[in-house]
Amino acid sequence: MWCKTNSEPQRESTVQEAIIVTIKPIRETREALISMLKGMIRKTQDFPGCLTARFLDSQDRKELVIFQVWDSSEALEAYLTWRAERGDFMQINDYIEEEQVFRTYSVLV
Repeated sequence: MWCKTNSEPQRESTVQEAIIVTIKPIRETREALISMLKGMIRKTQDFPGCLTARFLDSQDRKELVIFQVWDSSEALEAYLTWRAERGDFMQINDYIEEEQVFRTYSVLV
C-alpha cells in the first residue's frame, strides 16, 4: 500500500515526517472500526505528500496502529487539518476505549 507522491521533486532541505497513531478499540465495535479505518487509509494514500500509509493490528495488545510517512511536516499538518475538519477524529471516538495517541517523528534515513 504505497501512496502517490507529488510530481515535484523533494527539496533537499525538506525533512520527511512520520506519524504513528495508536488506537484502543472497544471490543464490540472492533470490526466496524477496522472497516472504517481501511476506507480512511485508502483516502490517505491519495492525499498530496503521503509517501506511505499502513494499518496494523495487534490482537495481543488489543490495539490498532496507523503508520504514515509524509514528504514534509507541512504535508502532514495539511492532512491532519483536513481529517479534523471532516470530523473523522470525532467519528472514531465512538469506537475506542481511550483517546487516540499521536506521535510524530522526523525521518532520519
